[in-house]
Amino acid sequence: MIKDVTDGQPRISLTSDGLKQYKKIAEDLGLIHQRCVFHIMKDCREKVKRYLKRTKDNTVTKMSFVRYLTEINNIF
Repeated sequence: MIKDVTDGQPRISLTSDGLKQYKKIAEDLGLIHQRCVFHIMKDCREKVKRYLKRTKDNTVTKMSFVRYLTEINNIF
């Protein structure tokens, strides 16, 4: 399907949500597989959220994590 849709167009990379199946497809097509920034940031937010729930760090440390994540989000 991807090959048909992009027929006649230069293909360099495949950007996806990061599902492992896409890596194999990209390899089969001779493309670079990369994850989109939205999904990378979504995964980061989820990991920080899980960390904050299970950690016994103090509130100031937790707020630092949230602040850094917010700044990284603002960059992208």
